[in-house]
Amino acid sequence: MPFTIDTVPPAIPQLLEISDSTLANGTLYANSSTPTLSGTGEPLSTVTVSVDGNPVGEVQVNAQGQWTLPIPVGTPLSDTTHTLTVVARDAAGNTSQSGPVSVVIDTDAPDAPAVTDIVSGGTPLTGTAEAGTTITVTGPNNVVLGTAVTNAQGQFSVALTPPQSDAVTLTLTASDPAGNLSGPATYDVPATPALPDVPTIDAILDDNGTGGNVNVKGGSSNDATPTLTGTAIPGSLVTIYLDGSTTALGTVTADATSGAWTFPVSTLGEGSHSFSVTATVDGQTSGQSPAATVNIDLTPPAAPVFGTLVDDVGTITGSVVSGRPTDDNQPVLSGTATPGDVINVFSGDTLLGSVPVSATGAWSFTLPQALDDGTYTLTLSATDPAGNESLRSDPFSLVVDTVTATPVITGANDDVGPVTGNVASGGFTNDNTPTLSGSAEAGSSVAIYEGSRLLGTVLANASGIWSFTPTTVLAEGEHRFTAIATDTAGNVSPLSGEYVLTVDMTPPATPVLVSVNDDVAGNTGPLVNGQLTNDARPELTGTGVAGSTVHILDNGIEIGTALVNVSGSWSFIPTSDLAQGAHALRVNATDAAGNVSGTSPAFSLNVDTVAPLAPVLSSVVDDVGTITGTINNGGITNDNRPTFTGTGEAGSTVRVLVDGQEIGSAVVNASGSLDLYA
Repeated sequence: MPFTIDTVPPAIPQLLEISDSTLANGTLYANSSTPTLSGTGEPLSTVTVSVDGNPVGEVQVNAQGQWTLPIPVGTPLSDTTHTLTVVARDAAGNTSQSGPVSVVIDTDAPDAPAVTDIVSGGTPLTGTAEAGTTITVTGPNNVVLGTAVTNAQGQFSVALTPPQSDAVTLTLTASDPAGNLSGPATYDVPATPALPDVPTIDAILDDNGTGGNVNVKGGSSNDATPTLTGTAIPGSLVTIYLDGSTTALGTVTADATSGAWTFPVSTLGEGSHSFSVTATVDGQTSGQSPAATVNIDLTPPAAPVFGTLVDDVGTITGSVVSGRPTDDNQPVLSGTATPGDVINVFSGDTLLGSVPVSATGAWSFTLPQALDDGTYTLTLSATDPAGNESLRSDPFSLVVDTVTATPVITGANDDVGPVTGNVASGGFTNDNTPTLSGSAEAGSSVAIYEGSRLLGTVLANASGIWSFTPTTVLAEGEHRFTAIATDTAGNVSPLSGEYVLTVDMTPPATPVLVSVNDDVAGNTGPLVNGQLTNDARPELTGTGVAGSTVHILDNGIEIGTALVNVSGSWSFIPTSDLAQGAHALRVNATDAAGNVSGTSPAFSLNVDTVAPLAPVLSSVVDDVGTITGTINNGGITNDNRPTFTGTGEAGSTVRVLVDGQEIGSAVVNASGSLDLYA
């Protein structure tokens, strides 16, 4: 049964949003005890949300990588600080966990604020309320006249625009950081004499960065010596106050024509600061302007940390490990950082883009442009609202690889005898589990197919070499093998060229040794089984299966081969002399696949190429007439058919020549003697 091993954790899930929530001074508040949570995760993974370590629900991430989970009505969150975590689990059971997110649940509305006084001139309006609440003052027709945040002692001062010097009824409400709204309170303003118009602080300028003067009024700045600018009655004396002090920080005269004024502030300490101004004309001083605030922050944030880099392209998806290739040239980076900061993403020294950190502390960034194949060193920095930039994060090596080489099948090894070794494409083999080998991209997974059937997979080594042996035997017949490679980035190669093998395990028919021919003078022509011959290289001829190779065996030792022609015949002449003596010649055959036939019956012959010793003529005997007996050399006889006697090599044939003409022959007997009658 095929199965897939998956040990890679899913992408780290992110909790991006909590409904009914507000981020205030770095703290996340929610005014619902059953808020709805939403975020991102690896598509089709299951996320489990825990509150203070206790699971409260789970939901499957959709195909777009998004999830939503409401806190169950039956298990509402109490009014206190809670820690939320999200765990993602993929189909294989691998898990990953988000960073913790803290949220303060506050469902209680604050009490209505109480007014203490309104300054002569119609602004500011002071009073008391729950610490940290935002006071909103409205006039007739619900026009908002000003807002302020109650300090830690529960005191507030709201600059009213325009100042309220006429008799009028004002309405005040308090809203806490969670968004809970108090009931209304009213205050009747007494009529007061007319005073100069209240001046304004239009901007708090930060010139500490590279972009020139930036208005940071109401925000944060890393410029401890900002510049205030505003407008007032032309020629009036503008008095600047810091942090609610009744002692003036300084004065400046508004331009006599435009009423514009500018005031450089001396060095401020870190923390939140508020400025207000009054204008004095002819001894009459206006009410105070609405407060202009700025938070001085000179401390860079901590260097951010990479959370996950997610590949959502191709067959291999999920988290990417630094230094490992990916086929996604626009992957998604995500992580956690301080809410309100901005994460800057760099490749080397090139800024790829920036993304704000959400109220839950999560951020996600998709590369704006597809990257070319190659290796990129990614780093992060964080910029806080004041403009302080952190040190760079540890680098992340992103290897983009969108192309993989087409694999090649280079050989097939047959290790079944008698013919072993590489079988070329188009060849035959009697090995029904031949080992295929080839090349591919180093580290890629190579899938081997026989036709459309997947036989198995194998990894290419560091040199790109791979080999594969089928685990099931191949049937006899033709087989066409191909390969497809999937590299570590998930890229799938084109199909390789075919490598064709024919499996043949049927031995050929036993060849026949038809004749052994002697063509050396003496006795020539076909030899009889068991015959003597003086031809040390006789020609062997026979029949067999066309295309097979005939192996000639002499006393069991191969002395050569012959190829059977298309007509089914073959011939063989030894390339070296056969040794003197007895020989048993047999033949067998191998086909193109290496299958071996049976062996033919033996054909015996005796090789004798050494001439016999010269015979000796011992006597010539006359047995005719009155004078008989041995005839002396040179003697006279009346026997025209005398008897010749002598000696010679046993078994040899002695021929008697008279005047060069043969008159007879005899075989020397076993004792080496002969008698020949003419």
